[in-house]
Amino acid sequence: MKISKTLIITLCIVFFFLITIVIYSNVKHNKLKKEITQLETNYILLKEKISNDNSLVSIDSLLVSGEYETALNAYEKQFSDSIKDDDKDYVQFRIKIAKQFMNLEEKTVREKEKTNGVVSSKVLNTLDDSLNTSKSYDSLYSALEKAKKQLYTAKKQLKRKSVVGYLTFKNSKKHTLHYVGHVNKEKASGYGIAIFDTGGRYEGEWTNNKREGKGVFYWEDGEHYEGDYKNDLREGKGTYFWTNGKKYIGGWKNDEREGEGVFYNKKGKILAKGIWEKDKLVNPIN
Repeated sequence: MKISKTLIITLCIVFFFLITIVIYSNVKHNKLKKEITQLETNYILLKEKISNDNSLVSIDSLLVSGEYETALNAYEKQFSDSIKDDDKDYVQFRIKIAKQFMNLEEKTVREKEKTNGVVSSKVLNTLDDSLNTSKSYDSLYSALEKAKKQLYTAKKQLKRKSVVGYLTFKNSKKHTLHYVGHVNKEKASGYGIAIFDTGGRYEGEWTNNKREGKGVFYWEDGEHYEGDYKNDLREGKGTYFWTNGKKYIGGWKNDEREGEGVFYNKKGKILAKGIWEKDKLVNPIN
């Protein structure tokens, strides 16, 4: 049977098309595999970071409650353990605070002993003046107040029944996401990182498998958005960065520019500003 030239050309085109799809799929698969491996590495680092932070929160509670020596010993043990260099400064700072409070407590005890166990108004006034005039004590108490606030925030976060885990799910646009981060009731909730099957990456806050709160999204071509999200869409205040250096800073709604905003060139010069609606400038402001 004689095969027509048209059929041969058609078969060649189909064969070439299939080969192209296979090559493209393999490239995408390998790229996604590398990104997932990176996510798993980030997940391990995040777990270590959370563990170290939880340890510091526990020790901070000792410092706040006045158990300075116990806190100091715990901080020094934490510092000597194999923690990351980035965390050593925080631990060293806490050690300094604990030592300063111990010195202050010892000074108070000595003054009590000098007055047979009674702290005179003169001694108290001296100590008060010292605390009010000494920059070191001012910074010390400021640091303690900051530590208290951090402790309160950390405790609130710990009360959330969430754990760090790995998920794969589809969003409302039917894209597959590979997620590493906080999980609550088997859904992405809290802080996490996700790789999209489109090649994009999101890092930020989540609620029930949806981007909600502050976050950053990176497109495969290098452009990225940093700002507010609501119901998995860009909404609120945010900045969009183009690869050519241009950027838009302003309002967003339903994934489009909405409200007041300013468009800049790569040198920071204003190209356009005013009111935007559905991604278009409708009311320019000179």
